[in-house]
Amino acid sequence: MSVLVTTAETLGAVPVTRLLKKCPRCGQYTMNPTVCPKCGEPVVSAHPPRFSIEDRYGKYRRQMKRALLAEQKQAKGDTAAG
Repeated sequence: MSVLVTTAETLGAVPVTRLLKKCPRCGQYTMNPTVCPKCGEPVVSAHPPRFSIEDRYGKYRRQMKRALLAEQKQAKGDTAAG
């Protein structure tokens, strides 16, 4: 088994901490930028987005969340009634 060693020269301007990814399905952490080595699911960033006091898209994010919650509530009601 070979070990890949990365240095600051090979990483360029990308901080090493931003290379860490997490699989939403199994919770496995990896440095693979695309898929989880354990289950093959696409990975997402393991870090939260940067905080800004001027949340330019917060209004839209909250609208989408409300719509999603209403849709889930409606679907849950449909399955309970059916």
